[in-house]
Amino acid sequence: MDRLRSPFLIAAAFLGSCISALAQICPSPAVVNGTACTVSPGSNVIATPAGAIGLNASNIGGSITANGINVALPLASTVGGQAQSGASITFNNSTLATTATTTANSASQTGFRSSGATSLISMTGSSLTLGPPNGTTVANNMTGATAVGGGHLTLTNTNVTMLGGAGGLNNHALVSDGSGSSITVSGGTLLTRSRSSFGALAQGGGAIDLNGTSISTTGVGTVAIAGGHALFATGAGSTITGTGLTIGVSGNFSSPLRAEAGGSISLSSSTLSSSATSAADTDPAAGARATSGGSLSLTNVTIAMTGQRGTGVFVSDTGSSAALVDTNISTGVLSTRANGLHLLSGASASVTRGTIDSKGANAVLVDGGSSLTLTDATLQATGPVTSIGYGLRVIGGSTAVMNGGSSTTVGRDSPGIAASGGGRVTANGVTVRTSGIDNAMGVVADIDGQITFNGGSVTTTGEEVRSGARPHAFVARNPGGVLTSDGTVLSTSGTRAMGAVADDGGVLNLTRTRITTSGLSGIGIFTVTEQTGDQFAATTTATDLTISTSGELAHGVTSQSRNDIATPLAQTTVTNATIDTTGLNAVGLRAILGDYGTRPISGRGEARVTANDTIVTTTGAGAHGALSRDNPTSVTMNRTSVTTSGVAAHGSVAEAGGLIVGNQATVTATGANSAALFVIGAPGAVSNGNYTDSALTNASGPTIGVAGNGNVTLTRSTAGGSGEWLRVGQSTDFPLLLGHAPLTGVPELPDPDPGSPPPSAVSSPSAPPALPVVPGLANITLTNSTVIGSAFTAAGSVSNLTLIDSTWIMTGNSNITNLVNDPSLIQYTPPTGDPTLLASYKTLTVVNYKVSTARSV
Repeated sequence: MDRLRSPFLIAAAFLGSCISALAQICPSPAVVNGTACTVSPGSNVIATPAGAIGLNASNIGGSITANGINVALPLASTVGGQAQSGASITFNNSTLATTATTTANSASQTGFRSSGATSLISMTGSSLTLGPPNGTTVANNMTGATAVGGGHLTLTNTNVTMLGGAGGLNNHALVSDGSGSSITVSGGTLLTRSRSSFGALAQGGGAIDLNGTSISTTGVGTVAIAGGHALFATGAGSTITGTGLTIGVSGNFSSPLRAEAGGSISLSSSTLSSSATSAADTDPAAGARATSGGSLSLTNVTIAMTGQRGTGVFVSDTGSSAALVDTNISTGVLSTRANGLHLLSGASASVTRGTIDSKGANAVLVDGGSSLTLTDATLQATGPVTSIGYGLRVIGGSTAVMNGGSSTTVGRDSPGIAASGGGRVTANGVTVRTSGIDNAMGVVADIDGQITFNGGSVTTTGEEVRSGARPHAFVARNPGGVLTSDGTVLSTSGTRAMGAVADDGGVLNLTRTRITTSGLSGIGIFTVTEQTGDQFAATTTATDLTISTSGELAHGVTSQSRNDIATPLAQTTVTNATIDTTGLNAVGLRAILGDYGTRPISGRGEARVTANDTIVTTTGAGAHGALSRDNPTSVTMNRTSVTTSGVAAHGSVAEAGGLIVGNQATVTATGANSAALFVIGAPGAVSNGNYTDSALTNASGPTIGVAGNGNVTLTRSTAGGSGEWLRVGQSTDFPLLLGHAPLTGVPELPDPDPGSPPPSAVSSPSAPPALPVVPGLANITLTNSTVIGSAFTAAGSVSNLTLIDSTWIMTGNSNITNLVNDPSLIQYTPPTGDPTLLASYKTLTVVNYKVSTARSV
């Protein structure tokens, strides 16, 4: 029996001794070393003299219970309570406050300090207020509560207020310093008012965990002195974690969150707001900032910024990182140069879902060799329509991958996605929308910028206001600007809002792309060169393409260069394409040169369009199927079908030295006075049309018309349909071709600063001068070909027709100036009317006729 009762008696004796110890009243001053005591509730503890400690517990077993008491700090360097070397202090429902009224007497005060491994200070329902009570007197180097050297602090529903005035310095609410040091906070508030004064500071490997806490800082910093960061983790291993926090910052040069030099901050289900400003884009007053190896992890966090350069999240330097999940960022209407997310100098970040909304600059800016991955994220630049705001901008050798999600902009000159300066973007299944004027383009690959856009869609609805600045869907411009797309839907509406543009060194590679444009000069694809130098050659290559345009001059495909300086080649190649245009003078395939007024003329550029296995349909007066104007330009159609239906909408046009080439092509013009091939030139600008294994058909007017100087060759081809297969004359013998001023390429994109003026307007080329009216001089060669209908040569004009192994089925009276028949068949159709009358028979009038085994029937 005694052996069974012995443990109980021992335990009871131990418990009794503990109760006796706890019942001990603390001495005055309250100092214990390895023992425990209690400060009587209602006591007033005054830490005096200077440097004194009000509650001082040391070593394991040292414990002070101080509930329902008041602690006063009247002098400099005093400490309200200290637990060191394993001791503990309990401070519940109690208050600590500075009673000093001067700067000198309040300097370097500390509310509580927990020092050494296993040391613990805990407080519930208490308040700590440091700084002269009037709140305006300057005080420096005060700390509300600190854990150092492995010490621990727990605060529950406790408020820490740091006064010290706006001119004070280094007045922190909580500091966890050193590896193993930790502070745990539940509920309560943290408030600081001074410069370089932080709500919670983890440094040297210290840790802080906050739950449901409200944090506010108002300290105003300078370029050289930090403001009031709410949470600040600095040094390797330093960590701050938080859940359900409400953080507000208003002092300039301040951040709600800042992690640097290896420190990390992880927040969830929290709200951050700031009206802070800063003086430099590279040193913004960010809502959350990681620098020099710091890291951020934000989940279900809301960040609202309203100050100038009030960036939402800023990550800079190699080794710095941020992971954002379901986090929403907004920069307010007062912000200028305030990015939603900014990566700089080798930083990295990932964004999963959430919305990033900037009203001041870029929703996302990736710069200086940084990298970013976005997954199902929503990017918005929604500032005033007069301001500039990019959606995603990647520059300075940086990379970004965007999977799903969207990018939307509404301001002037505001692209949805832009890359330049070595920037690389891959966008998979992304939706881009822009509605601003001028350069509010969907996707822009600028100088040495590369973008790969797979799937997804781009919609632009803006208008050209500033000359030459237009809201296109896709743009590749300047040397090294490369945009590659697969399976993307492009839609534009507005004046000169084009589908896809390659300009001055830009390269477009389009696969399975669908382009729809609506509006004046809403061209489907526009490839243009305007500067000298081989590096400015522009190229568009498109496969499995669909283009639908509507509007006056809304051409399907245009390549354009210059005829006043020696610009390089502008080349567009489409394969397996369907091109449909509707509108006055909306040409299907078009290659031209433009005169920008440079004098003296120093050379010419070159423009080419090549269509392979393509179907072209145009509807509208003057909406030609293909047009090549000036030399050297050309439109080549391989295994391509062209159908036009408007008045004077020719199937193909070679003008002022232009060249039309058809191989296994089918050209059908169904409108009134519409030729399948119309060639118009002058002595110094001879135009050419060459068809091989092709069929030319029309319903009204000549199937082939030559005005002025032109050459036509048909090889293994057919021409006819209207009853007149050839007409040769001067330009006034045909419907007038209207001349329109060429459009310029894409001007420089302006700096995304709402205060910056737009770039100067781009000088536009003038409309091409009308060709001189000269008599027709046509050289037509048919080889193994068949033509049906009459041929007419106007008075004063000359037609030189050579038939080689060909057939001419002549259905009406014809006249040719010089005819070479080598050897070919000229087949007269049966007489009409009374065969006894000469008028019933067809006649062929030739000035010079050279025969080589010819046949006439």
